[in-house]
Amino acid sequence: MSLTPLLLALPVLVLLLAWVGGHGAQQLVQTQLHGGLASTRNYLDVVQSETRLRVSELVKSERLNQLVLAQAPRAELDQALRAVARGSGLDYVLVLHADGRVLGSSSGVAEGQRVPNSYVMRQARVGVSASAYERVEHHELAAYAPQLLHRARVEPTPGAPGHRTTPGLLINAGAHFPLAINLPDVVLMGGLLLNGNTALIEHMREVVFPVGTLLDGTEGLSTLYLDDVRINASRQKLQGQRRLGQIAPPEVLATTTTPGALWLGRQTHDNGTYLMGYAALFDGDGQRIGLVGAGFPLAPYQRLMAGLLASLGALMGLTLLGVALLFWRTGRDVVQRVARIDQAVLAARQGQRDHRLGNGDNGPGEAGHGARHDDIDQLARHFDQLLDTLQHEAAQQYQTQQALADEASLWHTLFEHERDGVVILNPDGSVFDANPKAAAMLGCTPGQLRALHVTDWDARMSPVTLLGLLHTVGPEGHFFETTHRRRDGSLYEAEVSISRVVWGPRTFVLTLVRDITERKTAQAELAGRTQALRRSEARARAFLHTALDAVLVIDAQYGVLEFNPAAEQLFGWRSADIHGQPLQELLAPPPHAPQRGVAPLRHGHQESWGKARNGRVFPLELSVGSLDDAYQPLRVVIARDLSERKLAEAALQRMAHIDELTQMLNRRGWMEHLQPLLAHARRYQHPIALLSIDADHFKRLNDTYGHPGGDAILRALAHTLQANLREVDVLGRMGGEEFAIALPETSIEGAQTVAQRLLHAIRHSTVQYEDHEIRFTVSIGASVLQVGELDSLPQALKRADAALYQAKRQGRDQLCLA
Repeated sequence: MSLTPLLLALPVLVLLLAWVGGHGAQQLVQTQLHGGLASTRNYLDVVQSETRLRVSELVKSERLNQLVLAQAPRAELDQALRAVARGSGLDYVLVLHADGRVLGSSSGVAEGQRVPNSYVMRQARVGVSASAYERVEHHELAAYAPQLLHRARVEPTPGAPGHRTTPGLLINAGAHFPLAINLPDVVLMGGLLLNGNTALIEHMREVVFPVGTLLDGTEGLSTLYLDDVRINASRQKLQGQRRLGQIAPPEVLATTTTPGALWLGRQTHDNGTYLMGYAALFDGDGQRIGLVGAGFPLAPYQRLMAGLLASLGALMGLTLLGVALLFWRTGRDVVQRVARIDQAVLAARQGQRDHRLGNGDNGPGEAGHGARHDDIDQLARHFDQLLDTLQHEAAQQYQTQQALADEASLWHTLFEHERDGVVILNPDGSVFDANPKAAAMLGCTPGQLRALHVTDWDARMSPVTLLGLLHTVGPEGHFFETTHRRRDGSLYEAEVSISRVVWGPRTFVLTLVRDITERKTAQAELAGRTQALRRSEARARAFLHTALDAVLVIDAQYGVLEFNPAAEQLFGWRSADIHGQPLQELLAPPPHAPQRGVAPLRHGHQESWGKARNGRVFPLELSVGSLDDAYQPLRVVIARDLSERKLAEAALQRMAHIDELTQMLNRRGWMEHLQPLLAHARRYQHPIALLSIDADHFKRLNDTYGHPGGDAILRALAHTLQANLREVDVLGRMGGEEFAIALPETSIEGAQTVAQRLLHAIRHSTVQYEDHEIRFTVSIGASVLQVGELDSLPQALKRADAALYQAKRQGRDQLCLA
């Protein structure tokens, strides 16, 4: 067989292998570059989203809202803004009028100076929280923070035609303060300057290109451009420098003009060739204002490819010599092994990166003999090393991207799927965030809950004790039970677990809350049933010995055969006198019921009415069972006086309708007492007037004198109202400091007269609490249920409530009519 065809084909095969392998490696490098650029842009978007989230949370801060509402001194407001700026990692935090004038600043901006009318400012002015990349001219930067003027300045690259860029590239965020009656139209704005922001760009590079993920220990490069000038770049430790002011190539600017457009290619940076990728940055109005870039040095990959090609060239010579000497033994084997390498290269080109040659290039007939350690095996190992390197880098990149994605989805997974309430507190007790379950437990929305403080809902622990617990709790946590107050004033038992956690540079108190009302109820029921069982066992023992319960044995005709001493005491009959008498002598129809026969006995438990010898009628609990007897069927009747239990049930029924604090009707009792009045008014076509009453500034009074002082005010208010009403009028406490009064057969004029009398009486009343003499006022809203709309009580109550809030808005201590 001639060697000429093989000697001619073998170099072609080796060159084809080199071309396919090089092309596949180039595709892998391009994929890694594309992923690095996407991660860089995603990192900036995460920083932008976090900035908007921080500003959105700060605008709900109770402290800032109080300072703005009270129009606090500028120094106090600036101090608070400096504190929140440091805590949030922002370069500036500003409180602005809706027209852009500065009210307060964390960065020393003069009062009255105006910020530019940017996209973020326009969005915040209309009540929409927003964040965006924004280009700010040099002379306008001082409106955000004077110190940004120096930080934004970038010196031109040597040799550039006098170019100097001084504008600033900001990540800016704004949100409108919650609207209120006495709160001015105010906006909160905060953000970061990206010019020369070394900490941000270095952290971006470390996240996108972790140390050790690139060949030869080289470093990735992250850059930011404003317009066409580089304003930030990660420091290259191997070169020991970080140059700013370079001009972006024209081809990059021409390519990245639309969202999603990318430029990938080679560039020279700091005397080195890099594989670079660029994407455009757009402001809130959709205008391109800069570029974000990512890349890594090309030299290590070129050396790796050159080594691979050199190995291939050397292998080609050795292979030709070996084929010439050993063709008769190894010709077919070499072709098969090279073909398997070619298949591996094609598989790698098609994306099968986990395919490796290893020692498997041996032919089928050589299984078990191990690798030959020849040039083809070395080529396979070199190719495996290249694939391992590229796959390792791709895996590192994927892990980094996955970590970012996992961190972004952490809140969603935790808050949406946790069965218990989760509240994340700042160390001072204010709410940083909460899941929907926690908000639902407190009867509010997550946004409302984030504006609260932990002392706003704990009804058992004092603020001093609670805050002390938050300050001393450690990572090991603390577990306790307490009582929480819902937004509507109702209470529930809660099981709370708190622990101190550190997330990045910040410290929080993680609070897990579980509503244990049902568990407490079940425990109480279990305890009650346990006690009942013990009593039952005691009764059974007593029945066997002393028969403490009334026990009667009757025959088939209900004649009394046995009558124990307890029965004698209960019914007042002696056993000898009742013996043989019918059981009906001891039972009676229910009181106030039409006279009819006594219901027949049935097996099991039932309630009936007993009749004593002296004529007293009382409720009975009867337990009827059969008694085995050889001569006749007998029944055993155990009777128990239910008088005390009925009285207790009546007391509980009263508690369900009476407010414990004021001893007035609660909402449920008030609504039920109103039903007969509605029926009477509907029948005789008489109107009913409704008054909705709310104590003015009650929260301030409660904060000043504490909850006991607030309770004293509510009791005094209830008694003053009751003292100035008719007997037919119905007063009820609807919850918190809100009361309602129904005035039967009263027109709107009559309701106005009553309301003015109540306003005068309350205005001139005082509450003596400890050493304080407290005065307070109320606001009243009035509406009338007319003859034709007596079925619309809820609508009338809503009209009265609306009138009440109108009275609040008009200055309080007055009446408004619906």
